[in-house]
Amino acid sequence: WCIFEIAAFLHSRSPGCKADLQIVPPLLGPALLGCEVLFGISLFIYSYIESALSASEDGILVGEVYVVVSSVHVLLFVSLVTHALRGYGRNIDTLQGQLRGFKVEHARSACCDGGHRSSSARLTCDRKVIHTCISAWFSSLDSFERQVQTDVRLAIIDQLAYQAVSYQRIVLLSTPYVWLRFHYAASHADDPIRQVVDMAQTFTYLLAIFPLVDKLGVRLCYRWRARCCWLYLDFVLSVAIVIVGLSFYIACYTIQLYVFRQNDRGLLLSVISMLSWWTVVAILRSLQEVTSAMAQSSETVLGKPAAIAVEVMPAALTRCKSNFVISRSSMPEALAATTAVIDQLAYKTFSYQRALQVFTPYVWIRLGYTASNADDPSRQVVDLVQTLAYFLAIIPMSDKLAFDLCYRWRARCCKPYLDFLLSLAVLIVGLSFYIAC
Repeated sequence: WCIFEIAAFLHSRSPGCKADLQIVPPLLGPALLGCEVLFGISLFIYSYIESALSASEDGILVGEVYVVVSSVHVLLFVSLVTHALRGYGRNIDTLQGQLRGFKVEHARSACCDGGHRSSSARLTCDRKVIHTCISAWFSSLDSFERQVQTDVRLAIIDQLAYQAVSYQRIVLLSTPYVWLRFHYAASHADDPIRQVVDMAQTFTYLLAIFPLVDKLGVRLCYRWRARCCWLYLDFVLSVAIVIVGLSFYIACYTIQLYVFRQNDRGLLLSVISMLSWWTVVAILRSLQEVTSAMAQSSETVLGKPAAIAVEVMPAALTRCKSNFVISRSSMPEALAATTAVIDQLAYKTFSYQRALQVFTPYVWIRLGYTASNADDPSRQVVDLVQTLAYFLAIIPMSDKLAFDLCYRWRARCCKPYLDFLLSLAVLIVGLSFYIAC
């Protein structure tokens, strides 16, 4: 019944109309509640640490103690949640295999298993009713089975694997943090600037850092869902996923602590931090939607399961290929020539060597600065080492990242101002990477 209802709903949509389908696992409610309780406990630990060290004027010390205590808490409790999420991913794999090979003749009905009887009354056979509806709506059983094996399978797996722990649910999960921070901001009613800073930092974590960390953890649980041959190795893998997620959170927290000076409560840096993290999350969410749509469309066109990593040929390569008159015999050579052209235009135009040529003025300025310290040879050596570090590594890395982002996000937006905002977002990402370096 469930498969038939979902297939009928998707089949009833007009062509090109995206169905608003939501499938929620029953276990999701208790799981989210349990995670929210664990998150609340960690926040109370942080509140206790902060109050215990409130007499200290060293904000860095408070942050470092928080990281240590939180790490122990996360490794003890979140590893169990991660282990359960990996089991959930294996269940999704089982379901996907069943849907990929779905046949009506192999599907079972509860009424047939029960002999079509409920107490003493005889029941109408569900199987006959469903077969009649399938014949009327899908024209044939084969058409219905193809619908289940493609569209229904993609919709169900997308909902259960990628949308079950959505951005909105992660924000909902993090609400205990908001209430604690509201209380903290209210305790500084005599300092409006401090309250604004507290709110900016609150929404930085609520709308950006926490969703990023949680989404990374969920994706890793699904990617490394396979069960290990030994039980202890399986749990060690779950702990490894937690360590990766925790390391990512510590990296984000370190940026907040040392780059944006979170515990110094500066207004300008707090606002810049909030806007920067929001931009990163918005870009990643848009990329996720585009990637998901491309993966689904590729499966629909191919009519067969797509690989986990879907390779999509760039639009520029497709257009360039169309200009070649390719016969069946010359296809490999023409495709190789086309690929070579696109490789040169897209990836080799701004090469590492050309980036060095662009920034040679930086070297001359630094050499002049070094020459001005002729009375201090050790200072000159330090200046040269720093110059080469930036010239040969940091600046080319930042430029290469920005150019790759420009090419990856080259699609024109529907509105000119949105198009310009996307270009500005690329600049902010590149600048954030440079600031991190």
